[in-house]
Amino acid sequence: MSARGAICITSSVGVASTDRAGYDFPELMKAADAALYEAKERGRDRVVDETLGRQYAPPREARAS
Repeated sequence: MSARGAICITSSVGVASTDRAGYDFPELMKAADAALYEAKERGRDRVVDETLGRQYAPPREARAS
């Protein structure tokens, strides 16, 4: 909690696609889970898209507030 009583929330997201993981739900979830843990490993407020091998982070201004 901040000094003003606001609650700060961070989020890490893993994205998977049927293009690579197929339509088998357990395989799709494994791919999304792996991307999520990679996002968490790289730091807060990240999105890792396993389908493109890319990661995204918010602009510095957004992280500072």
